[in-house]
Amino acid sequence: MRAQKKILILCTNDYQKQPRVLRTIEALRNNYHISVAGNSDTKEHSVDFITLASNLEKNKKNYWHFNKPAFIRLPISFFYKYIKQKQFYKPFYFEQQYWTKARKIDLENLKNRSFDLIVSHGVDTLPLAVKLADKKIPVIFNAHEYYPLEFEQDKKWLETEGAKASFLLERYLPKCKHMFCVSNLIQEKFLETIKIDSTVITNAPNFYEQEPKAVNPQKIKIIHHGIALKERNIENMATLINFLDERYELNFMLTIADKAYYEKLKIDFKHIKHINFLEAVPLTQLCTFLNQFDIGYYILPPVNFNTTNALPNKLFEYVQARLCLAFGPSPEMKMVIEKYNLGFVAQDYSPKSMAEKITKLSIADINNFKNNTHKYAQELSAASNQKKILKTVTEILNN
Repeated sequence: MRAQKKILILCTNDYQKQPRVLRTIEALRNNYHISVAGNSDTKEHSVDFITLASNLEKNKKNYWHFNKPAFIRLPISFFYKYIKQKQFYKPFYFEQQYWTKARKIDLENLKNRSFDLIVSHGVDTLPLAVKLADKKIPVIFNAHEYYPLEFEQDKKWLETEGAKASFLLERYLPKCKHMFCVSNLIQEKFLETIKIDSTVITNAPNFYEQEPKAVNPQKIKIIHHGIALKERNIENMATLINFLDERYELNFMLTIADKAYYEKLKIDFKHIKHINFLEAVPLTQLCTFLNQFDIGYYILPPVNFNTTNALPNKLFEYVQARLCLAFGPSPEMKMVIEKYNLGFVAQDYSPKSMAEKITKLSIADINNFKNNTHKYAQELSAASNQKKILKTVTEILNN
């Protein structure tokens, strides 16, 4: 019996909390031997796990001069801050910044293992993947977003981390065999800047076998699920209830990333009886839990390139939950919603505009949209993406 070919999946942070990484594993594990290199171990996904030292040292910079006397340390710090970041010196500066001692250790440790293909998730793993491959094995880059413009609204970030991401992509991405991209418009941006072929793999979850629930005309239940972060401006989304009548209930189920912010939200809106804050459920239970609601609600203001062109998990999770979708006019989301008639898109990014759309819906309209999400749930699930991933990997390895 021929031994299974070996695939290494490189990722940052806890891969158990990254659905896009988990779905890569699910697509490949029945046909290949999977190893995952990151910073979290689990036996749930039947993979070999390798701890990356560079993930454990995240955001920690240990320059050689930090412990030197001030008369040595200060001039060297000035050199790092003001001279090394000048345009003519950036290539060397970004390379040195990336290749920390821990990353060099990771590279040497991984060289002691044998792989037939590497899947690199995120720009932080890309140089490591390409160096490890050493032109001998293929690398597939899985882009979760367009990294050089991730926080483009912050000028300082754009000139430092954004420039670094742009440099790393320009240097290492052309050395990859293929790329998976999160949306069509982000795919176009990569093609425009790096000119690499790619396949769109959306953030759709697995298919859930369930029926849409009929709407109660006396209690129309709206749900938003996501992360409790100030940047998400949840308090603005919550003002939707001010424009709706007594029939509507607005629910928030938030993963707590900023506890102080989350507690403030609950205090600020506790006097409004039609707003509820629900305890978050595990990702594996999410779509089943959401099935009890009627409308899946999301407004993502276009503060940068990625938020403008996002095609997020929650759109597809609302589909699997068999909800009517109520979204802001983000172009990628709008295309999917209108193509399959899954709900409606507000005229602008304000809750008032959203409320105007909601209040024009009849109960029959909401039920019809819920039936459409049921109709297209299989097509908009992870199944088609997993077939694309497996087909791409198999063709690369066979060639």
